[in-house]
Amino acid sequence: MRPPELVPLYESALRRRLELLGETGDERACARALLMELRLHRLAQALAAVQSDVPAPYAAAFERAFCDLCEERDERGNCVFRERGACSYDAGLALVLDTVEEVRGPFRGC
Repeated sequence: MRPPELVPLYESALRRRLELLGETGDERACARALLMELRLHRLAQALAAVQSDVPAPYAAAFERAFCDLCEERDERGNCVFRERGACSYDAGLALVLDTVEEVRGPFRGC
């Protein structure tokens, strides 16, 4: 499949996972799900553009799509939330990589 054809697949797979996350009742999980939902289309586009059998390029695409919009990063790209372990990127990375495997299949050569 070509990247543009993958965008709706990523959007629906991510939306399903975020809905489950939001149903946990955990306020922090719900807040992270909401943040990711706001960036859903941008994230789906970034993931669809990656062609790899290993997770690192998808993690980098997620960081660019998610963190580049963060107002908490300083001029060097450092994030106080990430340093404290309170960043939605860190919490959402496993969800994103699971979604990639759902859409494209299992990673190889990890």
